[in-house]
Amino acid sequence: MPAVHRRAAIAIGGAALLCGIAGLVAARGLAFTAPRGALVGTLMSFNAFGALVTVVLAAVALSGAWFGRRALVAAAGGLFALAAVLQLVQAGGDLNLLGGRPSTFSFFLFCAAGLVVVGRIPVWRASD
Repeated sequence: MPAVHRRAAIAIGGAALLCGIAGLVAARGLAFTAPRGALVGTLMSFNAFGALVTVVLAAVALSGAWFGRRALVAAAGGLFALAAVLQLVQAGGDLNLLGGRPSTFSFFLFCAAGLVVVGRIPVWRASD
């Protein structure tokens, strides 16, 4: 994995990790799978389960970048996409496992798109 791809995956994974940790701190007084999560800043919300999912997926992305495993970075992106779909389907309903809002969907989608692109982009090498 080229250094530029590693840096991009570390930046995306690091941002996701920080948001997940902030979500864990914000949701400390809520039930583990509360349908309405606690706000992280003014943008998105998580319950403890949603924040934990975010931290775990960010850790997978960061470990993939650290060890140069493009497939692991892409897998983390695919799982973020799954979380985005789950959040989109469940937002505003009585069953909201991740405790997010539509803006949380956007955050998951950002992480998914970035990590999948970084993990799957072909590496072009100049021929001699």
